[in-house]
Amino acid sequence: MKKISIMIPCYNESANVEALYAAVTKEIDRLDRYEWEIIFEDNCSTDNTVELLRAISERDKRVRIIVNQSNYGPERNGSNLFLVPCADAVIGMAADLEDPPALIPQFVEAWEQGWPVVLAQYATRKENPFIHACRGLYYRIIAAFSDVQLAHNVTGFGLYDMSVVDEIRKLNEYYIVSRFLCTELGYPVKYIPFDKPMRPGGKSSYSLTKYYRMAVDSLVLTSHAPLHLASFLGFIISFVSIVVAAYYFIQKILHWYTFEMGQAPLVIGLFFIGGVQLFFIGVLSEYLSSSIKRQQQRPFVIEKERINFEGYGKPGRPEQRKEDGPNHEESR
Repeated sequence: MKKISIMIPCYNESANVEALYAAVTKEIDRLDRYEWEIIFEDNCSTDNTVELLRAISERDKRVRIIVNQSNYGPERNGSNLFLVPCADAVIGMAADLEDPPALIPQFVEAWEQGWPVVLAQYATRKENPFIHACRGLYYRIIAAFSDVQLAHNVTGFGLYDMSVVDEIRKLNEYYIVSRFLCTELGYPVKYIPFDKPMRPGGKSSYSLTKYYRMAVDSLVLTSHAPLHLASFLGFIISFVSIVVAAYYFIQKILHWYTFEMGQAPLVIGLFFIGGVQLFFIGVLSEYLSSSIKRQQQRPFVIEKERINFEGYGKPGRPEQRKEDGPNHEESR
């Protein structure tokens, strides 16, 4: 019997975990031709999320829990989950119920048809109009600059065959953005359309600052175009500066006593060049920061506790678990 692992990162989701567990088990109990497990990774919640998950795991041994030592951010928390499962396929989803568990059967059906990656793609989304506009701008920028073709309105909610997960694990990434890496690696992707609902309870921990940080990191991970743009604009600005300088020099020579250069061109040019330099120094710093993080090879998270992982195998397919034996080491 093949095994599918459902990976759910969470932080302060006490208002949703019980309803999420009920909705997920409702779907997987219908698909009894597979062995299932649900892995929650709590990113050091400050509410009673962990206590609720403990209670769930006591009555259902399919539920496994990882509790992080500290809050490492949603990207690193979700990335660590990719290093854990011992299954034939994994399904990644959020704990806020904005990723409907009702799509799980459609994911599995597409996987059975041979699709290695099946992602949910929302057609509509209920959210703040300003955030919606920023999100649309983000996707347009990513589409314009990315080195690979990326799908819009995809969050990573979907199913991944373990062969895909194994390849992702081999990459030297400082955190895993599965929806980008799958297309970059060339895997065919099946998209399942749906209407993304509002979270029924609790409050999102994402702020505008976090969205901005994620947008910048995504651009750095998927494209080198900003670096090429910096070189191109540097050449253009240098050329224009030389032309303007030559023009003023010739005019001054020809009209020594009547031609006045004025302060405005100097001030405007100074601030313009300074602004461009600062902007592209920032661009370079983002890529340098990305390179440093890759070289550091720090763990995504430090795990404080694992629950219901007794005798659990090494990450990979279940048949590898029998060959390799138990593994209780922390991921990465």
